[in-house]
Amino acid sequence: MVKDLKNLMVGGVLASIQPKEIEQATGIRPHVGTLHTPGKDIDEDNPYIIDELPLDYSILDEIDYVYPDSGAYYSYSTRGCIRKCAFCAVWRIEPKYQEYIPLQDRIERTRRLYGEQQNLLLMDNNVLASSRLEEIVQDIKACGFTKGAKYIEPNWYKISIRNLRLGINNRAYIKKTYKLLQELNNQRSLDEATRTQIYALREQHGLLHPETCTREALLATYKDFAHFFDMKSTKNVGRLRYVDFNQGVDARLFNDNIVSLLSEIPVRPLRIAFDNIKTEAEYTKALTMSVQHGMKDFSNYLLYNFTDKPTDLYHRMRINVDLCEQLNVSIYSFPMKYHPISGEHSHDRDYIGQYWNRKYIRAVQAILNATKGKIGRGVSFFEKAFGRNEEEFMELLIMPETFILFRFFFEHLGYTQKWRDLMNQLSSREREELYPLIFRNDFNHIEGLTNNQKFLHILQYYRDYRKDIADPRSELFRLKKEFDAQQK
Repeated sequence: MVKDLKNLMVGGVLASIQPKEIEQATGIRPHVGTLHTPGKDIDEDNPYIIDELPLDYSILDEIDYVYPDSGAYYSYSTRGCIRKCAFCAVWRIEPKYQEYIPLQDRIERTRRLYGEQQNLLLMDNNVLASSRLEEIVQDIKACGFTKGAKYIEPNWYKISIRNLRLGINNRAYIKKTYKLLQELNNQRSLDEATRTQIYALREQHGLLHPETCTREALLATYKDFAHFFDMKSTKNVGRLRYVDFNQGVDARLFNDNIVSLLSEIPVRPLRIAFDNIKTEAEYTKALTMSVQHGMKDFSNYLLYNFTDKPTDLYHRMRINVDLCEQLNVSIYSFPMKYHPISGEHSHDRDYIGQYWNRKYIRAVQAILNATKGKIGRGVSFFEKAFGRNEEEFMELLIMPETFILFRFFFEHLGYTQKWRDLMNQLSSREREELYPLIFRNDFNHIEGLTNNQKFLHILQYYRDYRKDIADPRSELFRLKKEFDAQQK
C-alpha cells in the first residue's frame, strides 16, 4: 500500500526492543523509544507531543467485553527508569528518564470529553526515582484523588448522546447507548408499567437490537429516556477512589519523605517490586515503613526462571505470607515467569533459566492454576499449596503433575504416598539418573525413556491421569465422583 518505504514508519514495543531485527527483515529503520519531541517524531509541521496526547477512551466501548480497569484514567507522571535491569525492557522502550509529566490538563480533557473516571492508573516504571515526586503527588491530589475522595458516577447516557451529536466515534457510542437502554429496561427499581413503557419506546424506534439501533433513532428519542437517567444519577452515593502505580515502585528508593508523600494519596494497592531475593532487606523495610504510614493493601510481582533458584522463589513467597500475619496487612503476590526479550528465545516460549527445568516450570504453573495465579493471605493455604518449607516445595516441583492438580484426591487414594515411598527408596546415584528424565517433562512414551524397571515403575505415576478422570467408563472417574460427593 505504501509505494515509498520512506513514508512508512514503524515504532512501538517490538521495534524499540529489536530494531536491528526489524530493519534486517523489512529494510525499514524503526523509531526507537517514545514520541516526545514535537516537530521531529512524526512530521515537521506537527507541534504536538504525541506521547502526552489524551487517550481515546471511546474505543473501550467498541469491544464486546469489559476491559479490566476500564473505569480509570490511564496516564504517566514520569517515563523511563534510572536502572537497567537485564530482564527488563523499559530502558529500551523508554530510553530517556523523564522525571515529570504534568497530569492535570490530560485528566481534565479526558473528564470533559469521556466523563469522570473512578480511579487513576499510572503506568510509571519508576516514579520514586523522580526528584519532583512532591509535584506529582500534588498533581494527583489536584485531579481529585485525595484520601477519602469519592467518585460520583456521571450520567453516561447524557455523555453518550452528546458525543453522538458531535460525531465522536459513532460506532462506539451507538453500542454504548444501546447497552445503557438495555440496562435501563432491566432495572429492578422501576415498576413493571415503566419497564413496559420503555420497552415499547425502544421497539417503536428499532432500539431493541444492536443490528437495528441507529444514531438517528438514539438522538431522536433522547428526551423520551433522559429523565430516567437523571433520576438514576440523583441516587448516586459515590464510591471511594484509588490510585494505582500499576508497574510497581522501587523498594530501594524508599525513605521517610517518599513514604510520607505516598501516604497523602489513596494508593491501593501499593505495588512494591520484589524480583530478586538480594533485595529482601530493602523490600521488607519499604513494606514496614508503608504500614507505619497507614497503608494496608499491597501487591507485587515475583520474577522467576531468571538467575534465581526455585528456593529463592519459595522464600520470597513465604516472606509475603508471613508479613501478612506479622503486620496484619493484605499482600497479593503474582509469580511471573521470565522470558527473554532478545536473543535466541525471544520469539518462542522455550527459555529455561540456569537453575530451572521444564518440570519445575510446569509444576509452578500447575500450583498457580489452583491459586488463580496469585498468593494472598493465609499461612495454612499457602503451606498446602507450596509446602511448609523449601524441602516440601522442591518435592512438589518434582511431583507428578496430576497429583498436584488433584492434590486431595490422589492423597485420598494413596497414590501420592506410594509415589513418595518409591522416590525415597532411591539411592543418590539412582536419583542422578532418574531426575534428568523427569526434568524433561515429556511422559508421552514412558517405555522409551529407560530400560530400568525400577524407574519405569515410578514414571508410570507421571502419565496424564486427567483423561481417565474425565472418562465415565474408567475406575478413576467413579472414584473421583465418590470423593467429590464425600467432600460436600
